[in-house]
Amino acid sequence: MEPSVVEHAFEGGGRAPLVVQPRGRATVEALAELLTAHRHDLRERLAWSGAILFRGFHVDDPDRLARAVHAFSDGPSLAYVGGDTPRTRLAEGVYTSTEAPAGVPIPLHSEMSYLPRHPRHLFFACAQEPSRGGESTLADTRAVLASMAPWVRDRFVARGVRYIQVMRGKSRAFDLLEHVAAASKSWMQVFETDDREEVDERCRALGLEHEWLPSGHLMTSTVLPAVIFHSITGEPIWFNQAHLFNWSPRWMGLLYYAGAMALHPRRATRTHRAEYGDGGAIEPAALKHILDVLDANTVACRWQRGDLLILDNETTMHGRTVFSGARRILVSMTSD
Repeated sequence: MEPSVVEHAFEGGGRAPLVVQPRGRATVEALAELLTAHRHDLRERLAWSGAILFRGFHVDDPDRLARAVHAFSDGPSLAYVGGDTPRTRLAEGVYTSTEAPAGVPIPLHSEMSYLPRHPRHLFFACAQEPSRGGESTLADTRAVLASMAPWVRDRFVARGVRYIQVMRGKSRAFDLLEHVAAASKSWMQVFETDDREEVDERCRALGLEHEWLPSGHLMTSTVLPAVIFHSITGEPIWFNQAHLFNWSPRWMGLLYYAGAMALHPRRATRTHRAEYGDGGAIEPAALKHILDVLDANTVACRWQRGDLLILDNETTMHGRTVFSGARRILVSMTSD
């Protein structure tokens, strides 16, 4: 099967991802054959373009997504252990995408860049597209870095980022709140266990400093570079979540920002916060500039049921626009 390749089918500026459509069999079996036969070439294209969208192959359930991932990757899918966004495990290595409220946009970010080890490739499959909105937003991390004002870039390069998380313990009040709007995760959900000793081991394996608080909550922290070099090309890339770990009405919206601040009025108890690696506060002007740069480099992917989007997690940031109606995007991650 020779697929057709569409060079420009995304909205926005920047280096547009590729779209691959079937000319012959429009099945997940045909896609698996394609991914296996052209694995090396596809990896090279991903390192350059950052994203490839396979449209028309009907990848719309966990089994079909797992089959495509297996065809593309040498290793197994990764568990979402240590991940901080609410989602549901559907099968081995297959999860829902973020279950944050539909009215909250997800800013562009590099997956798990707040951990010492991150996935290399991300696989998103559309089981149901929303009736309005809900596009996945993308941005080239090389272009983002090049667009940063020197004073912002240089401070982040020199000082890095410290990520601090406070994960709640058992709480009936928060459990009830989660039924209304999934917004945070307990340490049991983050580490997929309720065994504290197992959590201790997983924190050590992930390279996280951690502390059990008297409240039963868990606090973790780690210092990481804000700019890294791409695993394949060696290019410098913007790779951090400083803007996402610092709450802002700009990306959360006034209503959700006010609700989050009411639940966590003290900065020290907020679920997420970020500072420079040396402990200094990140200037509001720097955070605003980062969001401005991300907005200027955004490319939008409008979903169709059965789409498979493969991202190079180091080359491409991703996010989500607000939406209405049902939206179901599945995700899997690999380290190779």
